[in-house]
Amino acid sequence: MWRSGGGLGKGLGSSSSNPEGFNCPACGRVYKLKSSLRNHQKWECGKEPQFQCPHCVYRAKQKMHIARHMERMHKEKIKQELV
Repeated sequence: MWRSGGGLGKGLGSSSSNPEGFNCPACGRVYKLKSSLRNHQKWECGKEPQFQCPHCVYRAKQKMHIARHMERMHKEKIKQELV
């Protein structure tokens, strides 16, 4: 998903229906797709991370981010649990 914390980044072509992107009025993030902005507003913006890593203090706002974190940071622990 393309997003930026500030101004627009590269990668928005002239074929986009909104060349400026879609700004979150609360935090200023910019999204290429209106649906991405809606998901951000519904699940992330202004909310505390609700998913906790079972191996450390890392918390995330999206479940898939916990899975990615565990794969990258706790690969050995996960392998040991499967044995």
